[in-house]
Amino acid sequence: MKISIIHPEPAYPTVSGGQNRTWNIAKHFAKKNDVTFLAYTGKIAQNSQTNIHNINYVLRKHERTLGDKLFRRFVKYTLLDRYFKYKNHPFFYPSYVRFPRKLDSDLIITVHSYHFLPTWLAMRNKKIPLILDQQNVESDLFPGTLKAEKFALKHADFVTCCSEEDRRKMIAMVPAVADKSMVIENGVDTAAADAAVSERSRIRTELGVTDDDVVFCFHGSYKYHPNTEAFEYILDTLQGFNVILFGRDCPKERRGTIQSIGCVDDPLAYIHACDVGIVPLTKGSGTRLKILEYLACSKPVISTPKGAEGLLVQDGTDILLAPRDEFKEKMRYLQEHAELRKRLGDNGRMLVEKRYEWEAILEKYERVVEGVW
Repeated sequence: MKISIIHPEPAYPTVSGGQNRTWNIAKHFAKKNDVTFLAYTGKIAQNSQTNIHNINYVLRKHERTLGDKLFRRFVKYTLLDRYFKYKNHPFFYPSYVRFPRKLDSDLIITVHSYHFLPTWLAMRNKKIPLILDQQNVESDLFPGTLKAEKFALKHADFVTCCSEEDRRKMIAMVPAVADKSMVIENGVDTAAADAAVSERSRIRTELGVTDDDVVFCFHGSYKYHPNTEAFEYILDTLQGFNVILFGRDCPKERRGTIQSIGCVDDPLAYIHACDVGIVPLTKGSGTRLKILEYLACSKPVISTPKGAEGLLVQDGTDILLAPRDEFKEKMRYLQEHAELRKRLGDNGRMLVEKRYEWEAILEKYERVVEGVW
Protein backbone atom coordinates (compact mmCIF):
# COMPACT_ATOMS: atom_id res chain seq x y z
CA MET A 1 0.00 0.00 0.00
CA LYS A 2 1.14 3.56 -0.70
CA ILE A 3 0.67 5.61 2.46
CA SER A 4 1.31 9.35 2.66
CA ILE A 5 1.68 11.14 5.98
CA ILE A 6 1.26 14.92 5.96
CA HIS A 7 2.80 16.80 8.88
CA PRO A 8 2.81 20.57 9.55
CA GLU A 9 6.55 20.72 10.29
CA PRO A 10 9.73 18.67 9.83
CA ALA A 11 9.76 15.61 12.08
CA TYR A 12 13.31 14.32 11.65
CA PRO A 13 15.32 14.53 13.78
CA THR A 14 12.54 14.50 16.36
CA VAL A 15 12.67 17.22 19.02
CA SER A 16 9.08 17.20 20.30
CA GLY A 17 6.46 14.71 21.43
CA GLY A 18 4.24 15.25 18.40
CA GLN A 19 7.13 14.72 16.00
CA ASN A 20 8.12 11.59 17.92
CA ARG A 21 4.65 10.11 17.59
CA THR A 22 4.31 10.81 13.87
CA TRP A 23 7.81 9.63 12.99
CA ASN A 24 7.27 6.35 14.83
CA ILE A 25 4.01 5.85 12.94
CA ALA A 26 5.88 6.44 9.68
CA LYS A 27 8.71 4.04 10.59
CA HIS A 28 6.24 1.33 11.54
CA PHE A 29 4.27 1.50 8.30
CA ALA A 30 7.45 1.76 6.21
CA LYS A 31 8.32 -1.84 7.14
CA LYS A 32 5.56 -3.22 4.92
CA ASN A 33 4.39 -0.27 2.80
CA ASP A 34 5.63 2.54 0.57
CA VAL A 35 5.55 5.56 2.87
CA THR A 36 5.93 9.20 1.85
CA PHE A 37 6.28 11.77 4.62
CA LEU A 38 5.38 15.30 3.47
CA ALA A 39 6.38 18.08 5.87
CA TYR A 40 6.16 21.85 5.51
CA THR A 41 8.78 24.31 6.71
CA GLY A 42 9.88 27.89 6.34
CA LYS A 43 13.48 27.08 7.25
CA ILE A 44 14.83 25.78 3.93
CA ALA A 45 15.92 27.60 0.77
CA GLN A 46 14.41 25.03 -1.56
CA ASN A 47 12.31 21.88 -1.53
CA SER A 48 14.10 18.60 -0.81
CA GLN A 49 13.51 14.85 -0.96
CA THR A 50 15.54 12.17 0.83
CA ASN A 51 15.18 8.57 2.00
CA ILE A 52 15.37 8.08 5.77
CA HIS A 53 14.56 4.75 7.46
CA ASN A 54 13.01 3.59 4.18
CA ILE A 55 10.70 6.62 4.26
CA ASN A 56 10.46 9.02 1.32
CA TYR A 57 10.94 12.22 3.33
CA VAL A 58 9.76 15.31 1.43
CA LEU A 59 10.23 18.87 2.70
CA ARG A 60 8.22 21.66 1.09
CA LYS A 61 8.96 25.26 1.95
CA HIS A 62 6.18 27.67 2.82
CA GLU A 63 5.24 29.78 -0.18
CA ARG A 64 2.76 32.61 -0.61
CA THR A 65 1.77 33.17 -4.20
CA LEU A 66 -0.09 36.15 -5.62
CA GLY A 67 -3.22 33.99 -5.55
CA ASP A 68 -2.68 33.38 -1.84
CA LYS A 69 -2.41 37.09 -1.14
CA LEU A 70 -5.57 37.85 -3.12
CA PHE A 71 -7.37 35.03 -1.28
CA ARG A 72 -6.38 36.56 2.06
CA ARG A 73 -7.90 39.89 1.04
CA PHE A 74 -11.05 38.21 -0.27
CA VAL A 75 -11.66 36.19 2.90
CA LYS A 76 -11.42 39.28 5.06
CA TYR A 77 -14.73 40.56 3.64
CA THR A 78 -16.73 37.32 3.66
CA LEU A 79 -18.34 34.94 6.14
CA LEU A 80 -15.38 32.65 5.52
CA ASP A 81 -13.46 34.98 7.81
CA ARG A 82 -15.09 33.17 10.75
CA TYR A 83 -13.70 29.84 9.58
CA PHE A 84 -10.29 31.18 8.61
CA LYS A 85 -9.65 32.62 12.06
CA TYR A 86 -5.93 32.10 11.49
CA LYS A 87 -6.07 33.29 7.88
CA ASN A 88 -2.46 34.48 8.00
CA HIS A 89 -1.35 30.89 8.57
CA PRO A 90 0.02 29.44 5.32
CA PHE A 91 -1.93 26.19 5.71
CA PHE A 92 -5.09 28.14 4.89
CA TYR A 93 -3.68 29.33 1.55
CA PRO A 94 -4.94 27.83 -1.74
CA SER A 95 -1.43 26.97 -2.95
CA TYR A 96 -1.26 24.29 -0.26
CA VAL A 97 -3.90 22.29 -2.09
CA ARG A 98 -1.45 21.45 -4.86
CA PHE A 99 1.11 19.66 -2.67
CA PRO A 100 -1.13 16.72 -1.63
CA ARG A 101 -2.38 16.41 -5.24
CA LYS A 102 1.12 15.44 -6.32
CA LEU A 103 1.24 12.50 -3.93
CA ASP A 104 0.79 8.99 -5.30
CA SER A 105 -1.29 7.62 -2.43
CA ASP A 106 -3.73 4.86 -1.59
CA LEU A 107 -4.35 6.40 1.84
CA ILE A 108 -3.37 9.63 3.58
CA ILE A 109 -2.77 10.28 7.28
CA THR A 110 -2.89 13.99 8.05
CA VAL A 111 -1.70 15.22 11.43
CA HIS A 112 -3.60 17.99 13.27
CA SER A 113 -6.92 19.47 12.20
CA TYR A 114 -5.66 22.99 11.53
CA HIS A 115 -4.17 21.99 8.17
CA PHE A 116 -6.67 19.29 7.23
CA LEU A 117 -8.66 21.50 4.83
CA PRO A 118 -6.13 21.78 1.95
CA THR A 119 -5.60 18.00 2.00
CA TRP A 120 -9.35 17.38 1.96
CA LEU A 121 -9.81 19.81 -0.94
CA ALA A 122 -7.01 18.11 -2.87
CA MET A 123 -8.43 14.61 -2.38
CA ARG A 124 -12.21 15.09 -2.29
CA ASN A 125 -12.74 13.85 -5.86
CA LYS A 126 -10.13 11.09 -5.74
CA LYS A 127 -11.85 8.81 -3.22
CA ILE A 128 -8.63 8.39 -1.26
CA PRO A 129 -9.29 7.68 2.44
CA LEU A 130 -8.18 10.40 4.87
CA ILE A 131 -7.24 9.54 8.45
CA LEU A 132 -6.92 12.45 10.86
CA ASP A 133 -4.37 11.84 13.62
CA GLN A 134 -5.60 14.48 16.06
CA GLN A 135 -2.86 14.60 18.69
CA ASN A 136 -4.57 17.25 20.80
CA VAL A 137 -7.99 18.78 21.13
CA GLU A 138 -6.73 21.89 19.34
CA SER A 139 -9.65 24.13 20.30
CA ASP A 140 -8.90 23.58 24.00
CA LEU A 141 -5.57 25.30 23.43
CA PHE A 142 -6.55 27.72 20.65
CA PRO A 143 -10.30 28.52 20.70
CA GLY A 144 -10.05 30.21 17.32
CA THR A 145 -9.45 26.83 15.67
CA LEU A 146 -12.80 25.34 16.75
CA LYS A 147 -14.51 25.62 13.35
CA ALA A 148 -11.51 24.14 11.55
CA GLU A 149 -11.36 21.31 14.08
CA LYS A 150 -15.06 20.50 13.70
CA PHE A 151 -14.70 20.51 9.92
CA ALA A 152 -11.79 18.07 10.07
CA LEU A 153 -13.53 15.75 12.54
CA LYS A 154 -16.65 15.72 10.37
CA HIS A 155 -14.95 15.07 7.03
CA ALA A 156 -12.15 12.67 8.00
CA ASP A 157 -12.86 9.05 7.12
CA PHE A 158 -11.38 8.02 10.46
CA VAL A 159 -9.97 9.83 13.50
CA THR A 160 -7.19 8.65 15.80
CA CYS A 161 -6.27 10.38 19.05
CA CYS A 162 -4.02 9.91 22.06
CA SER A 163 -6.44 9.44 24.97
CA GLU A 164 -9.99 8.45 25.79
CA GLU A 165 -10.55 11.87 27.36
CA ASP A 166 -9.67 13.56 24.05
CA ARG A 167 -11.94 11.15 22.17
CA ARG A 168 -14.87 12.06 24.45
CA LYS A 169 -14.30 15.76 23.78
CA MET A 170 -14.19 15.18 20.02
CA ILE A 171 -17.42 13.18 20.12
CA ALA A 172 -19.05 16.02 22.05
CA MET A 173 -18.05 18.39 19.22
CA VAL A 174 -19.01 16.02 16.37
CA PRO A 175 -21.14 13.02 17.50
CA ALA A 176 -20.36 11.10 14.28
CA VAL A 177 -16.78 10.69 15.53
CA ALA A 178 -18.05 7.99 17.92
CA ASP A 179 -18.40 5.53 15.02
CA LYS A 180 -15.15 6.36 13.23
CA SER A 181 -12.48 6.84 15.88
CA MET A 182 -9.99 4.94 18.00
CA VAL A 183 -7.52 5.81 20.73
CA ILE A 184 -3.95 5.09 19.62
CA GLU A 185 -1.92 5.87 22.72
CA ASN A 186 1.51 7.40 22.63
CA GLY A 187 4.35 4.95 23.08
CA VAL A 188 8.06 4.70 23.66
CA ASP A 189 11.01 2.75 22.28
CA THR A 190 12.68 1.11 25.28
CA ALA A 191 15.60 -0.11 23.17
CA ALA A 192 16.43 3.49 22.24
CA ALA A 193 16.15 4.46 25.90
CA ASP A 194 18.58 1.72 26.90
CA ALA A 195 21.09 2.78 24.25
CA ALA A 196 21.27 6.32 25.64
CA VAL A 197 22.37 5.41 29.19
CA SER A 198 26.10 5.42 28.39
CA GLU A 199 26.18 9.24 28.23
CA ARG A 200 25.10 9.78 31.86
CA SER A 201 28.51 10.49 33.41
CA ARG A 202 29.67 12.77 30.60
CA ILE A 203 26.51 14.87 30.68
CA ARG A 204 26.47 15.20 34.46
CA THR A 205 30.05 16.47 34.31
CA GLU A 206 29.04 18.87 31.54
CA LEU A 207 26.15 20.13 33.69
CA GLY A 208 28.35 20.54 36.76
CA VAL A 209 26.48 18.13 39.02
CA THR A 210 28.06 15.45 41.21
CA ASP A 211 27.14 11.81 41.70
CA ASP A 212 25.56 12.72 45.05
CA ASP A 213 23.26 15.40 43.61
CA VAL A 214 19.63 14.45 42.97
CA VAL A 215 18.79 16.12 39.67
CA PHE A 216 15.23 16.73 38.48
CA CYS A 217 14.34 17.33 34.84
CA PHE A 218 11.50 18.61 32.67
CA HIS A 219 11.58 18.78 28.89
CA GLY A 220 9.36 19.60 25.94
CA SER A 221 8.69 22.10 23.18
CA TYR A 222 8.88 25.58 24.70
CA LYS A 223 6.48 26.98 22.07
CA TYR A 224 3.70 24.69 23.32
CA HIS A 225 1.87 26.96 25.78
CA PRO A 226 1.27 24.38 28.56
CA ASN A 227 5.01 23.60 28.53
CA THR A 228 5.92 27.30 28.50
CA GLU A 229 3.78 27.89 31.56
CA ALA A 230 5.36 24.88 33.32
CA PHE A 231 8.87 26.13 32.48
CA GLU A 232 8.09 29.49 34.08
CA TYR A 233 6.54 27.83 37.13
CA ILE A 234 9.69 25.75 37.64
CA LEU A 235 12.05 28.70 37.22
CA ASP A 236 10.04 30.89 39.59
CA THR A 237 8.97 28.36 42.21
CA LEU A 238 11.38 25.44 42.51
CA GLN A 239 14.56 27.23 43.53
CA GLY A 240 16.72 25.12 45.83
CA PHE A 241 16.26 21.96 43.76
CA ASN A 242 18.72 20.96 41.05
CA VAL A 243 16.53 21.10 37.93
CA ILE A 244 17.52 20.76 34.28
CA LEU A 245 15.16 22.13 31.61
CA PHE A 246 15.58 21.40 27.91
CA GLY A 247 13.62 21.14 24.68
CA ARG A 248 12.92 22.74 21.34
CA ASP A 249 13.07 26.55 21.49
CA CYS A 250 13.92 26.37 25.19
CA PRO A 251 15.94 29.46 26.20
CA LYS A 252 19.41 29.09 27.68
CA GLU A 253 19.63 30.62 31.12
CA ARG A 254 20.42 29.82 34.73
CA ARG A 255 18.44 30.94 37.74
CA GLY A 256 20.01 29.79 40.98
CA THR A 257 19.97 25.98 41.05
CA ILE A 258 17.88 25.68 37.88
CA GLN A 259 19.53 25.35 34.47
CA SER A 260 17.67 25.84 31.19
CA ILE A 261 20.04 24.42 28.58
CA GLY A 262 18.15 24.81 25.29
CA CYS A 263 17.52 22.15 22.67
CA VAL A 264 19.57 18.94 22.93
CA ASP A 265 20.39 16.34 20.28
CA ASP A 266 19.41 13.29 22.33
CA PRO A 267 16.72 13.95 24.97
CA LEU A 268 16.90 10.35 26.25
CA ALA A 269 20.60 10.76 27.09
CA TYR A 270 19.85 13.88 29.14
CA ILE A 271 16.97 12.12 30.90
CA HIS A 272 19.40 9.35 31.88
CA ALA A 273 21.75 12.02 33.27
CA CYS A 274 19.01 13.14 35.68
CA ASP A 275 17.40 11.27 38.57
CA VAL A 276 13.73 12.30 38.63
CA GLY A 277 11.29 13.52 35.98
CA ILE A 278 8.81 16.23 36.95
CA VAL A 279 5.66 17.18 35.02
CA PRO A 280 3.92 20.16 36.68
CA LEU A 281 1.44 20.71 33.83
CA THR A 282 -1.98 22.24 34.45
CA LYS A 283 -3.16 22.48 30.83
CA GLY A 284 -3.02 20.53 27.58
CA SER A 285 -4.44 17.34 26.11
CA GLY A 286 -3.24 14.10 24.57
CA THR A 287 -0.87 11.96 26.61
CA ARG A 288 2.55 13.11 27.75
CA LEU A 289 5.29 11.37 25.85
CA LYS A 290 7.73 12.93 28.28
CA ILE A 291 6.34 10.78 31.11
CA LEU A 292 6.73 7.62 29.04
CA GLU A 293 10.30 8.63 28.20
CA TYR A 294 11.12 9.17 31.89
CA LEU A 295 9.65 5.78 32.76
CA ALA A 296 11.46 4.06 29.86
CA CYS A 297 14.71 5.41 31.34
CA SER A 298 13.68 3.98 34.76
CA LYS A 299 13.28 7.44 36.26
CA PRO A 300 10.70 8.08 38.98
CA VAL A 301 8.14 10.71 38.01
CA ILE A 302 6.25 13.36 39.96
CA SER A 303 3.32 14.77 38.00
CA THR A 304 0.18 16.76 38.47
CA PRO A 305 -2.98 14.72 37.79
CA LYS A 306 -3.43 16.78 34.60
CA GLY A 307 0.09 15.94 33.47
CA ALA A 308 -0.56 12.20 33.76
CA GLU A 309 -4.03 12.36 32.21
CA GLY A 310 -4.70 9.50 29.80
CA LEU A 311 -1.92 7.25 31.11
CA LEU A 312 -2.63 4.00 32.94
CA VAL A 313 -0.42 4.84 35.91
CA GLN A 314 -1.09 4.19 39.59
CA ASP A 315 -0.19 6.82 42.16
CA GLY A 316 2.39 5.51 44.61
CA THR A 317 3.22 2.48 42.46
CA ASP A 318 4.56 3.71 39.10
CA ILE A 319 4.36 7.48 39.68
CA LEU A 320 3.73 10.13 42.33
CA LEU A 321 0.79 12.45 41.67
CA ALA A 322 0.57 15.85 43.34
CA PRO A 323 -1.18 19.17 42.72
CA ARG A 324 1.17 22.09 42.42
CA ASP A 325 0.70 23.20 46.02
CA GLU A 326 2.16 19.83 47.11
CA PHE A 327 4.83 19.57 44.43
CA LYS A 328 7.76 20.83 46.50
CA GLU A 329 6.89 18.47 49.35
CA LYS A 330 6.85 15.46 47.01
CA MET A 331 10.12 16.52 45.40
CA ARG A 332 11.81 16.93 48.75
CA TYR A 333 10.54 13.54 49.95
CA LEU A 334 11.74 11.78 46.81
CA GLN A 335 15.05 13.61 47.02
CA GLU A 336 15.63 12.14 50.48
CA HIS A 337 14.47 8.55 49.79
CA ALA A 338 16.69 6.73 47.28
CA GLU A 339 14.92 3.39 47.76
CA LEU A 340 11.58 4.92 46.77
CA ARG A 341 13.19 6.50 43.70
CA LYS A 342 14.48 3.11 42.61
CA ARG A 343 11.20 1.31 43.26
CA LEU A 344 9.14 3.86 41.33
CA GLY A 345 11.66 3.85 38.48
CA ASP A 346 11.68 0.05 38.23
CA ASN A 347 7.88 -0.15 38.35
CA GLY A 348 7.54 2.56 35.72
CA ARG A 349 9.91 0.75 33.40
CA MET A 350 7.92 -2.48 33.78
CA LEU A 351 4.73 -0.56 32.97
CA VAL A 352 6.03 0.84 29.68
CA GLU A 353 7.43 -2.54 28.67
CA LYS A 354 4.02 -4.08 29.25
CA ARG A 355 1.69 -1.42 27.84
CA TYR A 356 3.51 1.34 25.97
CA GLU A 357 6.02 -0.16 23.53
CA TRP A 358 5.54 1.54 20.16
CA GLU A 359 5.51 -1.68 18.17
CA ALA A 360 2.62 -3.18 20.15
CA ILE A 361 0.63 0.07 20.09
CA LEU A 362 1.05 0.60 16.35
CA GLU A 363 -0.34 -2.83 15.56
CA LYS A 364 -3.68 -1.21 16.44
CA TYR A 365 -2.98 1.48 13.85
CA GLU A 366 -2.41 -1.24 11.25
CA ARG A 367 -5.93 -2.53 11.89
CA VAL A 368 -7.32 1.00 11.51
CA VAL A 369 -5.59 1.44 8.14
CA GLU A 370 -6.73 -1.97 6.90
CA GLY A 371 -10.31 -1.21 7.93
CA VAL A 372 -10.40 2.23 6.30
CA TRP A 373 -8.67 1.12 3.09
